[in-house]
Amino acid sequence: MAKRVWASVAAFVVMALGLTLGATAVAAAPKTAASTRAVVHTGSGPVTGGVRRLGRVHSSTAPPLRSGGSDTKKSPPPTPPSPKTASPNAAYRIYDGSYGPITIPAGYWSEAWANCPSGMLATGGGESNSSNAGVTLHSTFGEGSDWKVQVTNDSGTDSTFTVYTVCMSGVISYYQATGSTSDGGGSAGTCPAGMQLLGGGGWSTNPDAILTMLIGDTWWSAAGDASGTVTAQAICGEGIGSYSRQEVNVSLASGTYQSATVTCPAGTFILGGGGYQYGVRPTDSYPTYPTQGWKIWAKNEYTDWTWNMSAIAFCGT
Repeated sequence: MAKRVWASVAAFVVMALGLTLGATAVAAAPKTAASTRAVVHTGSGPVTGGVRRLGRVHSSTAPPLRSGGSDTKKSPPPTPPSPKTASPNAAYRIYDGSYGPITIPAGYWSEAWANCPSGMLATGGGESNSSNAGVTLHSTFGEGSDWKVQVTNDSGTDSTFTVYTVCMSGVISYYQATGSTSDGGGSAGTCPAGMQLLGGGGWSTNPDAILTMLIGDTWWSAAGDASGTVTAQAICGEGIGSYSRQEVNVSLASGTYQSATVTCPAGTFILGGGGYQYGVRPTDSYPTYPTQGWKIWAKNEYTDWTWNMSAIAFCGT
């Protein structure tokens, strides 16, 4: 795989100082009775979802030629729509969903999504794959009642991937805060005052961009390594009990491929999560079950630099 050129940490911090903020409309959901707030389903999740094989991978760092045709042109991911008000599912408050495994041939990329059960909204999600650093996670974001990812397979062999979504009912309010910026700079979505950050993600209009994610207490930021418009998404809510943000840090030496896993406190459940990293290529980011937590994998493609990365989980009941 061609080496990706990354902005320095200092450059990213400078970009972050000029973040452009925006948001979709709030979707208020009915409250759930206190007696059902801790009812959790932790099975394999719904087996509904979808997948599209959209085109060939462009592995060059130079701008790719677009020659047209369904196997060569990649459309940018759509802007997630404003979620609609939904009645909570009386059977459970938190649901762990997945769709896959899905085969992605060598040299191709795909998008896929996992749906929440009726009456539930996605608060987090991600993807895992069977490749040893050959697959790149390019975008991951919520669309109200489902979670969508886009991955590329730059390796020489076929791989499989699975998309995950964490779904909730009974949140008092649900909000998708987004921020966008052009030319691969930094962007952020920030939760309104009084709302809790439950999860998030990002996407770019450039099909070859690799996103760097940074995650705070109330905001989710994304920056791209290539030109194009980058959008960060923070998913926010109210009515979460025993809420906490958990983080585990690891160091990636030059050329290494490594994971990081963070676990929720006992008695709480994973709501969403992701990776907080500079200068590394993310390959996997997904919730862990039955242990309630979050796991990420990333590759440090630099030959002379060590980077730090973090796995972050948002937990509650």
